[in-house]
Amino acid sequence: MVIRLGNLVLMVRKYNEKPTIYISSDGGKSWAYINFRGLLEIVKLYYEIQDIMYPQTQGHLGRWFVVAALVELARWMDVERVISMFIRRRNVHFEEVEEM
Repeated sequence: MVIRLGNLVLMVRKYNEKPTIYISSDGGKSWAYINFRGLLEIVKLYYEIQDIMYPQTQGHLGRWFVVAALVELARWMDVERVISMFIRRRNVHFEEVEEM
């Protein structure tokens, strides 16, 4: 299976009966193996970028917007459904709640 997102390409192949994930950022010219830790590092970086672009100090959700979308993806396993739910909510603000 191959998934293309512009120049970013993900490929899943079976190796010793286990799925192995490879990633390419140059349209498939060179490939790198990515494990679960690597995937989590990418998600962590994306969270940090979201916190910079949509800071909670200005009433945005930052990384929590992405977290909510990933939870919904795990729940439904339907990317199109999650996109339709969240893409219109990008500028959602939240009220800061004071801890007791």
